[in-house]
Amino acid sequence: CYNPKPGQVTPPSQSSKGPIFQTGNKSPGFARAGEVMFASPTQREDYNPEAEANVHFKPLVDLPEVAVKTGEEEEEAVFSHRAKLFRFDNKINQWKERGVGDMKLLRNKSTNKTRVIMRRDQVLKICCN
Repeated sequence: CYNPKPGQVTPPSQSSKGPIFQTGNKSPGFARAGEVMFASPTQREDYNPEAEANVHFKPLVDLPEVAVKTGEEEEEAVFSHRAKLFRFDNKINQWKERGVGDMKLLRNKSTNKTRVIMRRDQVLKICCN
């Protein structure tokens, strides 16, 4: 049976630990203020570091390191700025987004020719060349 004392509100599940909220002439607040509610596993009293699992997964296939060539190795970036590229669709008379990424002006060191290139963020796929 649940019978709180006058001036105290205590839920039935917490009645053995004392009141959670206090009312009356005292300042309002939590009776157990300052206790750790959401502790990490290392802060708990029953924490045992040796009991934790030391898991290691061996890869099924060993892949060799591959050098990726972007085609920009022999060029220097003259200008680079973040941009959004659009294309115009004549059929529906509307602008469509082509990609978002870094727009670059690259100058070839040997031929001294300059080109515009843009790669999409994250996937690095060329959307303007």
